[in-house]
Amino acid sequence: MEWLLNIGLFALTFLGGILPLVIPHWEKKYANNLLAFSGAFLFAICIGHILPESFEKTDIHDAGIFVIIGFFLQFVLQRMTHGVEHGHDCDHHHNDTTAWSLFGGMAIHSFVEGLPLSTGYFDMGILIPLYIAILLHKIPSAIIIISMFGKQGRKLQKSYLILAMFALITPLGAVSGYFIHQSLPNFENALHWIIPIVAGSFLQIATTIFFETASPHHKLSIRNWILIILGVLAGMTAGFFHVH
Repeated sequence: MEWLLNIGLFALTFLGGILPLVIPHWEKKYANNLLAFSGAFLFAICIGHILPESFEKTDIHDAGIFVIIGFFLQFVLQRMTHGVEHGHDCDHHHNDTTAWSLFGGMAIHSFVEGLPLSTGYFDMGILIPLYIAILLHKIPSAIIIISMFGKQGRKLQKSYLILAMFALITPLGAVSGYFIHQSLPNFENALHWIIPIVAGSFLQIATTIFFETASPHHKLSIRNWILIILGVLAGMTAGFFHVH
């Protein structure tokens, strides 16, 4: 099942990334709507499912420390990604070095968030919503990445190749986590601090998305509130459906 989820994550991230190229009159608000929903969904998955499971399997004080580390580690990665993972569009950065720096930061973030996915740490009832949460915030990032590299004057085929590389990174992290877990018995212990760190990173992304999708004065519109409420409700209920 995890293999199908990884293939789906790759394919849908790639297809989502090319939306501005295939949809006439694409507008940034479409990506912002998806971001508002995805941020709330990711927030609910973290609070309602990932964190309780982390605290249950790890000493609650240690898990709390790792969550804080993950939260502030995301600020460090943000120096490389320029906030693309929570929808910040770098329209003012058009040079090649910045584009590859952005890609490198997103690659690190995407690989690490994929590590625990195929290790058996989560049951399927939580794993599927987690894949959905990752997909929902990767699609706007993919859109921005292909836009950034497109502005460097690359041929469309090369932009597609870069997008495919980006879409592959999280599934590659999941596959790597699987083989590391099979090869190193003690990797199970490492997961007890990797999961809270990833959860802390997700919390930073999710909470920042709320502000990134708001008005310049950080005021949420009625539409934003509706999308956020729907995202929270979807995230809170997603883990209640057990899949075998």
